[in-house]
Amino acid sequence: MQIRVHVPNVIAPIAAYVADPEHAKTENAFELTMSKVPGGYTVDGIALRVKGDTSTVHTPKKPATAHTHNIQNYKIQQCHVGWPSGEDMHWVFALAVSRAKQGLPEPVVHLCSTVEATYIIVCWLPRLAGLSAAAVASNGDEILAHFASAHGHRCDDGAGDEGHPCGSAFVKMAHAYRFTGKACERHAGERARCVLPNALRKEAARLHPGPVFCVGYVPHDMYPDGKLIEGHERYCRKNGPRHLRDINFGKFDRRGSIRVTHSAEYVDVTLGPTYL
Repeated sequence: MQIRVHVPNVIAPIAAYVADPEHAKTENAFELTMSKVPGGYTVDGIALRVKGDTSTVHTPKKPATAHTHNIQNYKIQQCHVGWPSGEDMHWVFALAVSRAKQGLPEPVVHLCSTVEATYIIVCWLPRLAGLSAAAVASNGDEILAHFASAHGHRCDDGAGDEGHPCGSAFVKMAHAYRFTGKACERHAGERARCVLPNALRKEAARLHPGPVFCVGYVPHDMYPDGKLIEGHERYCRKNGPRHLRDINFGKFDRRGSIRVTHSAEYVDVTLGPTYL
């Protein structure tokens, strides 16, 4: 079975919060509206905004949500990329399991909007209604550890990807995690400790043989606006890595605009042996 999750109208307005000077010092979360359409779901609007602090925000535990990683965090943490955290992926998984146990059909969709891209995370686990509490906890802990292993790589230059360093590495890592077999590819070819099969993962695999997360990746362009510091030039995608390096050293004055670079704003989610 395959579904398609489409987010045509929400990426640009949410991304605008990443660099907007009014919101640049806080993370923001959003509750989104989602509709059933032929072949899948469309996330089509913003229902609620929640303001957080400099590094965290309470994201509503709803089937369609988003949150931002603002430009100030890149400066404070000296990051080149701002992909979703292990905690982000952990609660998305936990909510998907909870909804499966309640018999709710919709996928859990979460957008993480960052300087370099919007990551479209979809977790759809309808067969996990029979998963034991021990297996939910164990697999959740492994998901947290799996994605936390890439946290430190946010500060690496990495390899360029569509003008941005390592933006697609998170997507590869997300697609590598499943309940069956090993999950070795964590970050841009890094050979870290594998997540090895165990009884509780096998219990989950009997119910859900495919990938746990399906993730899309929509790159951004960022342009500084207003008064620029001396020697600061206008950036575009071709020198995006330099742009992100300069953010780390405080050369970006927090006034800017985000522009979505293309319209591949959907994620295909397949449940079944196709992904084995």
